[in-house]
Amino acid sequence: MLRTGIALRKPIVGAAVQFGLGASWRDYDFSRDSRDGRRDTRIFADVTATFKDIDYYGFNPTVTLSASSTDSNIGLYDVNRVGLNIGIKSAF
Repeated sequence: MLRTGIALRKPIVGAAVQFGLGASWRDYDFSRDSRDGRRDTRIFADVTATFKDIDYYGFNPTVTLSASSTDSNIGLYDVNRVGLNIGIKSAF
């Protein structure tokens, strides 16, 4: 798996913003769906905003938007995903 990211120096609308990008490859020797096994290629990206101006007992709220696409030699395992996560992160 390869993954890289970058964080912006200046906040946007009071939020620290981070971008991530990556790719992964999986090779299964055995698959019940193919004699040749299974090979998946996945690419993904995400952006996370941490609202550092909002502090509640040492925690900051976060919002993450993520997307991924998996391409497999077996069509059953091809998938595209988009997600929105809302959470908290330690301010320490």
